[in-house]
Order: sequence, then structure tokens, then C-alpha cells
Amino acid sequence: MNPLHLFKRKAAQPERTGTDDDMADAEARPLLKLLEDARDILWDADRREETQQILNRIEQLPPRQGGAQRRAKLGVYKSLAHWRLTGELVPNYRNINEARIQLWELERDCPVFEFQKPFLAGIAATYPQAQGPNELSSLYQTIDSVKPTPRIDPEEGIVVIRRPGATRTLMMFPGIPYLMSNLTTCLLDRAIGQPLNANVIACFDKARLLYLGGIRQIGNRQQTLAYLHDLLDEFRDTQITAIGGSAGVYGALHMSCDLGIDHVIATSGPTSFELGVEAENRQHFNRAQAAAEAGELELIDLISVVKNSGIKRVDFFVGKYHEFDMSQMTALKDNTDIVVPHLYESDKHTVIVLTCPPSVPRS
Repeated sequence: MNPLHLFKRKAAQPERTGTDDDMADAEARPLLKLLEDARDILWDADRREETQQILNRIEQLPPRQGGAQRRAKLGVYKSLAHWRLTGELVPNYRNINEARIQLWELERDCPVFEFQKPFLAGIAATYPQAQGPNELSSLYQTIDSVKPTPRIDPEEGIVVIRRPGATRTLMMFPGIPYLMSNLTTCLLDRAIGQPLNANVIACFDKARLLYLGGIRQIGNRQQTLAYLHDLLDEFRDTQITAIGGSAGVYGALHMSCDLGIDHVIATSGPTSFELGVEAENRQHFNRAQAAAEAGELELIDLISVVKNSGIKRVDFFVGKYHEFDMSQMTALKDNTDIVVPHLYESDKHTVIVLTCPPSVPRS
């Protein structure tokens, strides 16, 4: 096994007080349009004139227009625009909460690695006691790649990144909300996909039904499986590994059973509807059960299905002091002979896992 790094605990995210789409009043609309334009233009290094225009528009905004969270987001685009034009990094956050808002805005909506790396290092240096930003920054410092990374938009449902000469294909099943072990698929691609020169297929369950309802942009589960089966024909001469995070573990496992994928990497996710009856652990289960009762999907006995499938190995990463996650991993381990547990000194649901998976013989 050749580890690429790094096993760390969850990076904290700022508390969200609402979505940008909730604001439809006249004052917010120009600011929302500016945010949208900034994301599109500043991601591209070759649009200097438009970058200057974005910077001018941000600087001309009236004080306090549009709400504190949106203005914090615009602050990072002001820094990014200035950096694009001059090469100088000038932060525009006033406190750790604004810094967190800005780092997640970049992470999800405007991934510019060569800017994010020093930007995160600056937050870590300014707020050394902020665990989440410091852990995320330390992860970034291990990544050397500055290759252009495709913007991976969950609204597309399925995003495919093809790399010439690839011998591996990573099929990603993020959990809620579109994160893989608290990492965006974009960062996971930088940390694993690019160094391995691997193809990436990122799937997104907008309905939040453990992928049992399929991928909304494609259709129900059977329609999604048919689509993915045809898509995977292109990659059958590569080693295909499914990766699931949180609720995406359930999806990675049951989809792999039907798609003929023999290796799964799972991080802190469910394997059974029979465990975790406490209300706080059953949000995604309850949603899927309600959809099944409405005739929108069929529930499956996942452990039984996996046991009788062609999956040869499941590398399962979990914090050993998180009771619910341990019970889910143990249930699959005790009922099959394919689980390789990776236990970490953590009581958190999400552990940051970046590893090159061990080779698995292919049938």
C-alpha cells in the first residue's frame, strides 16, 4: 500500500443561516449576480479585463449591502481578483467566522488551488486555535499538484473526468451535502485523482435517499444503473474503485453490487436500516423509508446483497469512538469476510481520509 496521506478529523464549517436563493429582494439580487459572475470569471486565469471589472464592482458596493454572509463571500473574491491581477495575497476577513465562510465558498464554488493553498495557510497562521481550518490547511500543504481542476458541479448529477493513459477509475459517491469525508469531490480529485492520473466519476444524490432513488438528473435506481453500466463500459480496462462518504457509503456499496465493482472504500457511513434507531441517526433512513412507502423506491437488505455480490474488498475508515459509525462498520464486517477496518482515534462522524487503495485482484 502506498499512502498519499492523511487521516484527520472533521474540518468545522460555519453555521449556515439560510441560502442565497432565499433572498429575492431588490437589494440582494445585484449582489447575488455579482457572486455568480465572480465564481465564473475568477476561476479562469486568462480573463484579466473581466477580473478587473469584478474587482471594481466589489469595491463600488455600498457599505453593508446584501447581508454579512454574502459580503464575507465577496471578500474572498476581492482577494482572489487582486491576486489574479498582482500576484499579491491580501486577506479580506475580519474574524474566524468570516474566514471559514470564505474558505468554504472557495472550496465549493470557485476552486483555484494555487490561491487556496496560501490563503488557507494564512488563515491557519492568523487563527492557530481554529482546528478545522488548520487541519484543512495541513492537508492542502501535502498536495503539490497545481494542474487545472475541472469544476465539479453537483447540479449535473454525474460528472466525468477522463485522463489520458489512466489505469484507475475512481467512482465517488458523496454524502450530504455533496461532501466526501468532509472534502469536496474537487479536493479529493486533487489529492487522489490527479496524483494517480485516475479517471473520476462523481455521482450526486440530490434527493438524499442513499442513492436508492437513483440520481435525479438520470432517473430512478434502475435507470441510473443502466446509465452507469453503459458509462463504465468505457472504463472496464481500468481498475475501478468506488468511494463512499457518510450517506454515500450506502450508495457506493449497493451500486457496486449491481455494477460489478469489486473494491469499495467507505468512510463513516451506514450499512443497515436495522441499526441506529435513535432519531438523530436516522434522518436519511427515515427519508428513504417514507419514499419507499410512497412507492418511489425499493429498500434493500444491503448486508445480504453485499455478501452475495462480487465485491472482494471494502476498506472501511471510521473513528473508533463514534458508536453509531462503529456499529455500522461492524455489522458489515461480522456478516462478510471482505471488510478491512481502518480505525482512528476519533469520536467524529467524519474523518479526512486520503489514501492510495491497495491493489485488488480483478476478475
